[in-house]
Amino acid sequence: MSEYDGLVTKDGELQRAIELIGTQITKAEVDQRLLQAQNKLFPTYMVLKEKEDRLAEIPETTLFHEDALTALERLETVISHLEMQMTRDASDLKQSEKTRGNLLYDEAIIGLEASISSLQKRSEQFKSASTDITILKAQKTTATDNIRGKIERLGKGWTEEKIRRFNLSVSQEDQSRIAKDEISDAKRVVESIRSKLEVHRDSMVGQAVQGARIPTLIKIAGYTSTALGISGIALGIAMSQLLLSVFSACLLIIGLVVIVNTRNESAAQASDPLEKKYTGDLSTAESAYAKVLTQWQAQLDQIGFDQNLSPDGALDLSRTIREIQTDLAVMKELDSRIESMQNSGYFGEIGHLFGMKTAGCPVKSATAIL
Repeated sequence: MSEYDGLVTKDGELQRAIELIGTQITKAEVDQRLLQAQNKLFPTYMVLKEKEDRLAEIPETTLFHEDALTALERLETVISHLEMQMTRDASDLKQSEKTRGNLLYDEAIIGLEASISSLQKRSEQFKSASTDITILKAQKTTATDNIRGKIERLGKGWTEEKIRRFNLSVSQEDQSRIAKDEISDAKRVVESIRSKLEVHRDSMVGQAVQGARIPTLIKIAGYTSTALGISGIALGIAMSQLLLSVFSACLLIIGLVVIVNTRNESAAQASDPLEKKYTGDLSTAESAYAKVLTQWQAQLDQIGFDQNLSPDGALDLSRTIREIQTDLAVMKELDSRIESMQNSGYFGEIGHLFGMKTAGCPVKSATAIL
């Protein structure tokens, strides 16, 4: 017990030394990576430096400015693109002329020329809306898969509907944090008392071993002295030898003192009040720890969580549920946006114009007509 506080202090100093060495190792690793990168890039730097030195020796030409080659390459690229575009345009023109020769005109569509022309002018808006709907549907699919995966990781009994209804109040979350502190404190007290009891028991074992090393000859001498004293007193009285009786009485007293001291030492070792105190404190602390755990399990049952969860696990679970609830709200918003885009705007005008329902296939029909 006298060394316990000193060992705890030494342990703290060693932990701080470990943290300091860890920081130094991290800094050394950063410096090592920097030096390795410099070493790796050094040959490239030397080549670049050599080329810069050779470039510096070339005299400047007034008619050939610095960006001439870059500008030439850019113009050649533009010309190449324009030639390719001209080829494509010529092919499209021939195809359009061929298609125009095969067209059959519908008088009903001719009567809607103004509306169709208006829609044609907004065809880019139509393409953009179609792309947006595709993106939103892809986002919805991803969100659905993520939600399903998170719900499966929560364990059995958790469904999307249950998560929607779940609501952990601020007071319940505070109670979880308080329970975490209470459980941690109760466990720390139990471990502290158990550690003190083990140290005390080790100390008592050492003392018992040390006591056991007392020469057995002393104990035997005590019993021998007592026996001789009794025998001598009886013999002295029988022979009327006063000196022998006094000497034997002294031997008897010495033997009795040795026997009494030996028995007192054994009784003192058998009865250890400090161990009883530590044992009682440990029992009380374990009861308090069990009571805190029981209260925490009742709180978990009230919330609707598994009773085997720790306070940290319960808080992590509640955070995950909130994330899933947020994902569900995002998915609902995506559904609303998709439905709104399909039933209004450009799609709605096409459906109204040609007497088609947006929920059908307005995109393909409108594209064919336009």
